[in-house]
Amino acid sequence: MTTANDAALQRLLDERAIERLLFEYCRRADANDPDGLAQCFTEDCVARYGPGPPSIGATARREQAERDLALFSATSHHLSNIKIEHLDDGRARVDSAVYAWHRPLGSTGSWHLWARYQDVVARTPEGWRIAERTLVLVGEEGFPSDWTWLELARADVSDAPQPTRPRHAPQASTQPSVRTETQGSILCISISRPSVRNAYDREVAERVSDALDRLESNEQLRVGVLHGTGGVFSSGMDLKAFLEGELPTAGEHGLLGLVGRHRAKPLIAAVDGYALAAGFEVALACDVIVAARDARFALPEVSRGLVPAGGALRNLPARVPFALAVEMALTGRPLSAERAAELGLVVRLAEPGRSLDSALELATEIAANEPRAVLATKAILDGQQEWPGDEFWARQDEIVAPIQTSATSAEGATAFLEKRPPRWRDSPSSA
Repeated sequence: MTTANDAALQRLLDERAIERLLFEYCRRADANDPDGLAQCFTEDCVARYGPGPPSIGATARREQAERDLALFSATSHHLSNIKIEHLDDGRARVDSAVYAWHRPLGSTGSWHLWARYQDVVARTPEGWRIAERTLVLVGEEGFPSDWTWLELARADVSDAPQPTRPRHAPQASTQPSVRTETQGSILCISISRPSVRNAYDREVAERVSDALDRLESNEQLRVGVLHGTGGVFSSGMDLKAFLEGELPTAGEHGLLGLVGRHRAKPLIAAVDGYALAAGFEVALACDVIVAARDARFALPEVSRGLVPAGGALRNLPARVPFALAVEMALTGRPLSAERAAELGLVVRLAEPGRSLDSALELATEIAANEPRAVLATKAILDGQQEWPGDEFWARQDEIVAPIQTSATSAEGATAFLEKRPPRWRDSPSSA
C-alpha cells in the first residue's frame, strides 16, 4: 500500500527527473547533438514551435534536429522558472522560461530569444520524455528577417493549411542599460537590457561600478539596492560580448564592478525571475538577497565549458550547506527561492514581481538606523571572516569604541528612555 509520504517522495523524484530532462534538452542543443536531442522526446511527440526539433516519429525527429542544428555554428540555452503540474501518474504539464542565443552558420552576428516552453511530458520505459511542446515568444533581438515561427498541428489536422507568423527584430533601444534613482538615503541601481534578459557586458559593469562609487562616496546615501528590470534579475554574462573578447568587469573591482570591491555600505539584491551564472554571483556578492517566490538561482557555467569564477565558489559555500554548493556548481542544478529562504540564503520572500518593493522596505529599515553604527556593524561582519580568532575582540574594539563613546549613542539611549524615535545627525561615510 502506498502511503502519503511515499506518494510525496515519488512526486519529488519525478519533478527532479523532469527538470533533468529539460536541462538535458538544453545541453544537447548547445552541443549540436541531434541524436541526443531527439532522445528527449517521445515517439509520437507533437511540437508547435520554430525553429527547433522535433516533428512526429523517431526518424522525423532526428532529421528535423539535424536540419535545425545545422543552421547554427554556436548556440546556448539558459533555462529557469520551471513549474510542474502533474496531470496523472504518467503525464505532467511543465512551464519553463528560456533565454537562448544563436549564431547562424556563416554569420558573425547572433540572435537572442526570450520565450517560454509549454510542455506536456510523459513517463516512458526510458524515463520522462517531452510529448508536446509549444514555444511562446516573448522577445527577440537580431532574428533573421526571412525566418518564421512555425505552428505544427496534430497529425489528424495536418492537411489543413498552417499559419505562419513572421518575426522581426525590434528597434534598438535608446534607453540606458543601467539607471539609478535615489529614494531618500537609498540608491536604487536598475539594470535594464530586456533584449538579453539583463545579461552583463562591459558597459553594464562600468555603469554599475560608477553607481557603487557614488553610493560609497555620497554621505547622504546609506543603503543600495541592485535589481533587474523586466521581471528578471540577470541571465548572466553576455555571451555574444564574451565571444567578441569582452568581459563584464570594471577595473580592479572585477565582475560588474562589484564582486572584488570592498564596500562600506550595505547592498541588497532584489531578485525577480532568475539569477543565473554571473547574475547569481552578483547576487551572492551583495550583503543580503530578497527574492520573489518564483525566482530561481543557478550556476550553469560548467555546461557551457566555463567556470563560475566571479566569487560564487567562495560565497555560495559560505551561505548554504557545502554539499549543496558542490551540487549546484558541478551540475548547474537550479535552486528555488523558497528553498533558498529555508536555507537562509534569501532573507525575505516577496510575491512574484515584487522583490524590489520588499528590498526597498528592508533598505528603509536599515537606513533608519544610526549611520555610523550601521557602517561599524557591517565592517565587523565583513572583516571578522579574515581575522585570526584570537584577534577578534581587539579588532572589534577598535571599530566599536568611537561609536560607543559618541554623542549618537547617547542620543539612542536618551530616545529609548524618552520613548521617542531617535534624531540622528548625518554622519561621516566611514566608521
